[in-house]
Amino acid sequence: MRIIRPATAEDIPFIMATWLRSQYYGSPWFREIPPEVYFAEYRAVVERYLSNSITMVSCLATDPDIVLGYSVYSPLGVLRWIYVKKAWRRQGVAKSLFRETTTEVSSMSRIGRFLMPATCTFNPFV
Repeated sequence: MRIIRPATAEDIPFIMATWLRSQYYGSPWFREIPPEVYFAEYRAVVERYLSNSITMVSCLATDPDIVLGYSVYSPLGVLRWIYVKKAWRRQGVAKSLFRETTTEVSSMSRIGRFLMPATCTFNPFV
């Protein structure tokens, strides 16, 4: 059984690392950027998003320190990022973290593009 809880300061290093890696390696556009440039420069973008966002974590109910995945939303409801550990994919974790009222997504990977509902638009400028 899993639960969803607000992210804690202890979750941030995991969130930062997985967001940066999964976006870089999961997006053909970001892969065009030399890795030393991407990881140095985009880190500041993710830090800014995290400082002004609502970040929720899906975790085991029996051990809330075991993170299965997370979502990051702007205060206005724009989806910044959803990530699920590989072992927990296709088990409804991302769906449980996705808000049905979401209409805009500001960050995208190849998998995210495939999974994004038709009711959402990709807008990296929001």
